[in-house]
Amino acid sequence: AGAAATIASDAPMNPFDVIKQRMQVHQSEFRSVIIRVQTVYRTEDLGAFYVSCPSMLTMNVSFTAVQFTAYEQLKTLLNPSGVYSHVTHML
Repeated sequence: AGAAATIASDAPMNPFDVIKQRMQVHQSEFRSVIIRVQTVYRTEDLGAFYVSCPSMLTMNVSFTAVQFTAYEQLKTLLNPSGVYSHVTHML
């Protein structure tokens, strides 16, 4: 479920990251997002917006899995009874 949620949230964001990264490149002549989107689409096609998707998903799914596992282990360690504790949630 966690991997599916990561994919569902990251996949639609990938085109925005592609445009952002390309506009941040040193000496980029594109100052408008709309013009950059049009140029990428015309010169490289729709696939250019998702070319980095596999590596991004690999990174984020594994990070989310480690983060969730660490959270669950620490939650059990800090609050073994499972009763709500303000102190545990502040940590």
